Amino acid sequence: MTGNNKKNEDSDKDSKDYEKELVRMEEDLINEALEIVERALFLVDSKQYEEGIKFLRQAIGLYSQIGRKNELKALRSKISEIYILKEQSIEEIQEEPEEIQEEPEEIHEAPEKIQEKGKKLEDVKRDQIKEESSKDLIQSPENLMEDAEKCMELNEFEEALEFYDEAIKLYREANNESEIEKVYELIEKCYDAKIKFLTGPKKGVPKAGIEEEAIKVEEEATKAEIEKKQKVKEYEERKVKETEISDQGYEIMEKAAELMKVLDFDNASKLYNEALDLFKSINWQREIQEINSTLVYLKKEKKRILKELEIKKQKEKKEIELEQEKSREIDETAKHRTEFMEEEKFKRLSEIEKKKQEEEEFLKQIDELVDEAESLNLSYEQEKKKAVKEKRFIELESPYLKIIEIYREIKSMLLERQWIDQAGIYNQQINQYKEKLKQDTKLRQIEAQKRERDKAYLDSLKIKKDDEAKAEKIKEVEDKKREEEVFQKEITELVNEAEKISRDYEVEKKKAIKQGQLDIEAPYPKIIEIYQDVNKRLLERGWSDQAEIYKNQIQIYKDKLNQDKKLRELEAKKVQEQKEYEEFIKVKKEEVPLKVSTEKVKEVEEKIEEEDFETRISNMVDKAIKMAREYESGIRRGLKSEDPSIYREVIDIFKEVRKMFLDKDEKEQAEIYTKQIQLYEKKLNSIIP
Repeated sequence: MTGNNKKNEDSDKDSKDYEKELVRMEEDLINEALEIVERALFLVDSKQYEEGIKFLRQAIGLYSQIGRKNELKALRSKISEIYILKEQSIEEIQEEPEEIQEEPEEIHEAPEKIQEKGKKLEDVKRDQIKEESSKDLIQSPENLMEDAEKCMELNEFEEALEFYDEAIKLYREANNESEIEKVYELIEKCYDAKIKFLTGPKKGVPKAGIEEEAIKVEEEATKAEIEKKQKVKEYEERKVKETEISDQGYEIMEKAAELMKVLDFDNASKLYNEALDLFKSINWQREIQEINSTLVYLKKEKKRILKELEIKKQKEKKEIELEQEKSREIDETAKHRTEFMEEEKFKRLSEIEKKKQEEEEFLKQIDELVDEAESLNLSYEQEKKKAVKEKRFIELESPYLKIIEIYREIKSMLLERQWIDQAGIYNQQINQYKEKLKQDTKLRQIEAQKRERDKAYLDSLKIKKDDEAKAEKIKEVEDKKREEEVFQKEITELVNEAEKISRDYEVEKKKAIKQGQLDIEAPYPKIIEIYQDVNKRLLERGWSDQAEIYKNQIQIYKDKLNQDKKLRELEAKKVQEQKEYEEFIKVKKEEVPLKVSTEKVKEVEEKIEEEDFETRISNMVDKAIKMAREYESGIRRGLKSEDPSIYREVIDIFKEVRKMFLDKDEKEQAEIYTKQIQLYEKKLNSIIP
């Protein structure tokens, strides 16, 4: 099964490599075609239409190989436009009026000796050209073109055209299409020069023969124009035929390119050969060369694939023979690796277990201190109710200062371990007990006022019974006092109910936390509702001072509700971590190492690594924040002077944290610490002069 999978993987890899190669070839062809099109358009703008068409056809050849139909359609349309531009250009040249310059009134006749000498020189040059051209019966096209140029210098245009025709024949035999295009351009220049020569003024011609000469010039110009039109017509017809054949060839090349993409090399080669025959019939050397190169590539590619298939067969045979041996080697390697991993994990687990024991001992100390503080609070609350009833509350000592001191000690212990979240919870406890201390002080003031009222009441009882008016007033006071006592009793019962619910929940909560399952419902919403009812009833009686006390109690229990939610989140996290730890221990204790789930081990390993990473980050961030907070607090109190090095150290810590997140590709987290860096850099700049 492993061998088959490997074969499929190799096959997929080869297929992907071939696809990548095709994509790369296609990109190269597109880039080359774009360069050719740019050059062609430049030539067209310069009115070099034939050169521009030639380059556009080269681009068509490249696009046809990769089947880019839209580009092919656009280029063919562009070629048609260029042909129209060329025809318009030729018609404009033909329609230009031929002006025959009139002979000046004064004709300067050259001496006969000079005319005869010039004629002799021209005859000598002409004879030299004929002798040089007859030295070798088979001349090169370059020599023929040089002879044609010499003839044009002597205004022997017919002989120059004959030399150009001979040069075209030789270039055709050599299949040199580009040079033929150049010769046709020279022929057009020759015709233009002939017309210019014939229409220009002649020196040394008698005035009486001007009309005869003009008629002769007009006839020769007409004859030259007809010959030129005939040549152009033949050239255009040949180009139209070439266009039809080349279009057919390009269409076949497009089909062949599609077949190449699906690796149908045989049919692709057949189509490329058909296109090759068509381009050979019009002697387009570039396309012929490209198709030949493509055919060679197809042949090599087909041979390569066949060779790769053969190699694969041999390789598969070897893989089958070596499969069992490799399997044994893999099992042995896996065994050694598992043993090594187990040894490393055991060391790490020992460290984790040690750290866990230390944390449990620390948490035990925290629990003992919390129990002490809550026990003081509970005892005081119970004793306070009795003392209020027995009217000795003012003499009862308040434990809140000691409780606040205990929670401050807990907070300090947590901060030393960098447990910022837990320290925040106990910081709220400190604030709550400060608020309780404040309420307790107010309650003592109220009790003192009540004691004064009771004293006044007892003094009023000493009034004589015969004073009926005063007796009636005493009765009213007593009735009101009884009513207030009943109301106070109702309030006390409601408060006792709320506090009992709170105490019972605290006891159950501690048990649940120790058992690792905090699933009991928090009673704080109900307690808040009770205190809201108490506050409302006190306000209705106008007892605003006592109502203020219970308003503060409402806020305290709202804070406790928020703390309870955070505590539940922490406990849930601890339970999850404990489950993962126990599951890992379970995997560790399996008797057969080879049957250990490597995936589970890896998952636990990654989890531990992630926790270590988060711990490191948390410690570094807490350190930086603590440094900055202590420094800024010292500045505000006047205990410290400005020291830029503190902010620099804080910035360095945050930069290290950001780098750690970027190394893990966590860019969003890194961005958070980038903002922190900017904040402290701003603070640093504010104290640097």
